[in-house]
Amino acid sequence: MVQMIGTDTERLILGLGKTGHSIAAWLSGQGRAYRVLDTREAPPYAEAVRALCPPERLHFGGWRDDWLEQADELYVSPGLPLSEPHIQHALNSGALLVSDIDLYRQHSDAKVIAVTGSNGKSTVVRLLEAMGRKAGKRALAGGNIGRPALDLLQEPHDLAVLELSSFQLEMTHALNADVAMVLNISPDHLDRYPDMMAYRAAKHRIFQGCQGIVVHADDPLTVPLVSQQMPHRIYSLTRRDIGVLSLERDATGLHLYQGLERVHTWDRLYLKGRHSQLNILAALSAGLLLGWPLKAMTEAVAEFEGLPHRCAWAGEVGGVTYINDSKGTNVGATLAALEGLHDECPGQLHLLAGGDGKQADFDSLGEACARLQVALQTFGRDGEQIALAAECHGVADIGRHDTLDAALTAAHRRAVPGDWVLLSPACASFDQFASFEARGQAFVSQVQALAPTGGEVAS
Repeated sequence: MVQMIGTDTERLILGLGKTGHSIAAWLSGQGRAYRVLDTREAPPYAEAVRALCPPERLHFGGWRDDWLEQADELYVSPGLPLSEPHIQHALNSGALLVSDIDLYRQHSDAKVIAVTGSNGKSTVVRLLEAMGRKAGKRALAGGNIGRPALDLLQEPHDLAVLELSSFQLEMTHALNADVAMVLNISPDHLDRYPDMMAYRAAKHRIFQGCQGIVVHADDPLTVPLVSQQMPHRIYSLTRRDIGVLSLERDATGLHLYQGLERVHTWDRLYLKGRHSQLNILAALSAGLLLGWPLKAMTEAVAEFEGLPHRCAWAGEVGGVTYINDSKGTNVGATLAALEGLHDECPGQLHLLAGGDGKQADFDSLGEACARLQVALQTFGRDGEQIALAAECHGVADIGRHDTLDAALTAAHRRAVPGDWVLLSPACASFDQFASFEARGQAFVSQVQALAPTGGEVAS
């Protein structure tokens, strides 16, 4: 157990998930005393933290009002809403809210590119990491993408690309990013926010103290209220104009324009669809703001294969292509996948959607299924809501199922060579799976089971 230095500061970590464990490990490494509180009887990382912290400073299975009242610094898991009455009580008692992002910024001199948005964050972050390394930077990705920001301090780096959720941004006060961007905003987490404007306001905290911004001109909700003198780059898929980074596809490839000048052409890319083109433009815009060589960045784009569970190829069985977009956990993500893939699909597009809808409105998804003539198979707790929304817009090709396995089986039976079957649930996974990764892997395994005699599948 780490020897803790005596101090008058009472630090309280609320919630022992990946972020809470990261904070505990970092505080222990600094010799700073802290307490850990989690209302679960057996939270994750409990044993790891018991090796770091005296047992009398750990409390699992409920709240401790005395600890909340005594706290000087409060480190809250992003999974806990700040509106929780016990957290409000601690803040009203004088506790200072501190995030792991704040701690990272206090103890690192690395440049920071901060990325948020409803969809596409992880892809843009990983693409920027790859671009940075091509440009000769010691680049590391962290934050909501899976590696907590404080863990980046364990190895040398001069660039941090941070994926930040609205929950993390609510708790961060001194991000001061070198480049900040909101990729897009669509309805999500409305079980936590009272309305879209509150959700947007949380996302826009990313611009506080930033030194440069990337602007998605096609999504007005992403445009920040900052001085026009702020260094910036603008990108768009709907217009080619002076000062705008854009892409245009024709039979010879995908063309990149800076203003009115064509500056690069890719004849092929691993990344598919309109949503991937937006991700490419966002990442290139950030790199250009930081002065990275265009050649290095375009090479990184050409080599980038995408991320698991993000519109990833899952296999081909009997001439039918299966695509795993289990990361599509909200309506906006699924709309992006449908719009992005529809024009490239040579046959019928079959959508598998359902799960925990987080109180979302599925009307826009129903409209898109009707407009794009998508065949729909629903599953899970809120699958019926998706089916009803599609019916309201005149979609007739709908199957209703309890499980993902049953939905996939139905789509497989209906699909013919040239069709694509897309898992993009528009919902969280927690009604039936531990995570979107587990859901995606189940889908891939089920696709493999469809091809016992040699169909080509993902490994």
